[in-house]
Amino acid sequence: MVRKYFGIHLPTFWVQHWKKYMDVICVLVLQLMVDSFMIATSEITRSLRMIMQKQRKLLRIQQHPNKNFKEQSQPKMNVQNYLVLIHLRDKGAMTTAYKCGNLIDLCTGPHLPNTSYVKAFQVTKNSAAYWLGKNTNDDLQRVYGVSFPSKKLLDEYVKIQKELALRDHRNVGKKQNLYLFHQLSPGSAFFYPSGAHIYNTLMNFLRRQYYIRGYQEVISPNIFNAQLWKISGHYDKYKENLFFINMGEEGEYGLKPMNCPGHCLMFDMIQHSYRDLPVRFADFGVLHRNEVHGALSGLTRVRRFQQDDAHIFCRMDQIQEEIKSCLDFLSYIYSLFGFEFKLYLSTRPEKFLGTKEVWDNAEYQLEQGLKKFGKPFEVNPGDGAFYGPKIDVKLYDAYKREHQCGTIQLDFNLPERFNLQYRASEDVQEVQQDKEQLHNEQVQAAQEIIDVVRKASHHSDTDNITTAPQNSQQQPAEDPVQEKAPQEQNVKKQKKQKQQKEPQQQQQDQHKKQKLPEDIIESGSSQGLSQHELHKVLHEKKYELGYHHLKAGFARPVIVHRAILGSLERMIAVLTEQCGGKWPFWLSPKQLVLCPVSAYYKDVAEKIAARLRLEGYTVTTDEADQTLAKKVRNAQIQYFNFVGVIGEEEVKAGVIDVRDCEKNTRIGKLTIPQLCKFFESLKPPKSNVEVQIHEHDDSHLKLNDELQEKMFLEGDGYSVGKRDFDEFAKIKDIDPVLQNLIRWHKYMTHLTKKDEAPEKVEQVEQKQE
Repeated sequence: MVRKYFGIHLPTFWVQHWKKYMDVICVLVLQLMVDSFMIATSEITRSLRMIMQKQRKLLRIQQHPNKNFKEQSQPKMNVQNYLVLIHLRDKGAMTTAYKCGNLIDLCTGPHLPNTSYVKAFQVTKNSAAYWLGKNTNDDLQRVYGVSFPSKKLLDEYVKIQKELALRDHRNVGKKQNLYLFHQLSPGSAFFYPSGAHIYNTLMNFLRRQYYIRGYQEVISPNIFNAQLWKISGHYDKYKENLFFINMGEEGEYGLKPMNCPGHCLMFDMIQHSYRDLPVRFADFGVLHRNEVHGALSGLTRVRRFQQDDAHIFCRMDQIQEEIKSCLDFLSYIYSLFGFEFKLYLSTRPEKFLGTKEVWDNAEYQLEQGLKKFGKPFEVNPGDGAFYGPKIDVKLYDAYKREHQCGTIQLDFNLPERFNLQYRASEDVQEVQQDKEQLHNEQVQAAQEIIDVVRKASHHSDTDNITTAPQNSQQQPAEDPVQEKAPQEQNVKKQKKQKQQKEPQQQQQDQHKKQKLPEDIIESGSSQGLSQHELHKVLHEKKYELGYHHLKAGFARPVIVHRAILGSLERMIAVLTEQCGGKWPFWLSPKQLVLCPVSAYYKDVAEKIAARLRLEGYTVTTDEADQTLAKKVRNAQIQYFNFVGVIGEEEVKAGVIDVRDCEKNTRIGKLTIPQLCKFFESLKPPKSNVEVQIHEHDDSHLKLNDELQEKMFLEGDGYSVGKRDFDEFAKIKDIDPVLQNLIRWHKYMTHLTKKDEAPEKVEQVEQKQE
């Protein structure tokens, strides 16, 4: 029985014991490591063969670090292992090590019984490494090696590695002039025209899918005040990966490393109803992350990148359908490039945000969405993020290498932190706070804000106003018990006065409550505080003091974080190695090269190229003074998809002699319309959503377009009308696939269930008139 492993057919026994062989070769190589790597690879190989012949045993040692390994095994332990032992000892952990000859190495194992079990090996490379991964520590040399149970398997491995080296995206990118890097901007790729074509083609392809699937592309700022990351929680956890900009008096700003906090602001700035959900924001904004210089690697680990990022703001009852839609989207995109993928449902960890009931419901929705999708999945218990469960997507390329690109995550954290709300439906029971209690808490919060600014103004040595509460606690303060009593009396007095007021006066008071921030500014200004200070502190304290409440009749949305390609840079690196530089036609920057047989036909070739460019294809002409055979060969070397020959016969017949460069076959002589039709057939196949759309009447497409900016068809689109019921009567029995039509169809289904007939609408309109 054999099993395919990294493109190699290995006996099942060797696959099961693969780790043992890898650990043995690591132990053998470690015996020959020195602080400065000066020994040639051939010398290491010769010494390793001698060690294998001696059949040295590998002795496992397991005990507490408080006991000295040296007492049991005698040989010297290097300083690095000694430092690790000290670290483990402080943690009180058990330690496992292996002794081989004069070496003791900290390793969990298991290893083979002795070195004679290694039959074939190869020392592959060496590299510099910092001790414990910190760039402030000593620079060491790391030696890499592999081992196999037979010489044949080793040879197959070496062959595949050579092919992978040729496909390395850094080599292909340089050879095809796609992208390059410069030391003056480490971690940021320079995309040349051909590389930019691939980059933009991917984005434009996704844009079309976004429109079809109901996403709305947005553009958000690149620079934010650092307060945004403090609100979202990223400041404390990812501060080292943020690029900060000192703006002087305006404070600390930073380049955004992700889009979600900005999208939360966009959702919060406009009031939404339950009818508006789901709201799907898609963003190709530029992101920056301050990766460690030593971790940068081609396009796979960069500092400047873009994502096919989207955030879906939805209700709990919409999660299942959104997940199924995201998985269908992901499956379609991956199938275009021949990727296989596996799905993993990661559930509630030990520490989580929210209630157990909410998590159980969310996990159930994810599970049902996965089941509806139909692809097998595995459950990773306790592996979810603290802010919500997620679906991990592991992608595998043609060489079975694993990549992490796509992700689908639920988030209860950011809606809470940004206090996101939408107006709930009347028949949904929501837990709400008493309006009077909420107002009193906001009044108290306002007074705290004013106190914060007043005390902060006395601490000029402090730059950040948000540190004022800590400083104020250190200052002498009035007795809190004495302060609390008058406040309680004021609250009771306000309640008593309110009961005596007339309804008209109560409406005026309610209007004042809604304008609370302006009241705070006015009150603070009367106490000698600048509006700039008040606005700043009010913004910083908005999510902390008394404002984190759901308004009456409102509910909190759930955010679905969704990425399919992930980083476009990383995906282009994966695609480069997957395709080996032979790009599929629809993505290729070199689709067709026209080769005139002589200079006499150059003008004809240029006119044909201009016509094909107008149709949206990338076409160039080869006007070099070379033979036709040489031009065709150059087209193959430069990875053109097709070559078109133009000579006397072709000009007279009005055709182009088209040949396939990769297959080295002749397509035939085609007119320009025939060639365009042929190229059209090479575009990506239609997605499931597109196929279903074309199965419906064109009237559905018109309705969907009309509902792009409206909730209903009648009038201004904000209220249901007779036309809505008339159109719904025609299509109420179908299952729509267009996103805007789906949303409208659900509204109308809900309304008709409540027996809200057109006659009632007419009566309401007549009363209003």
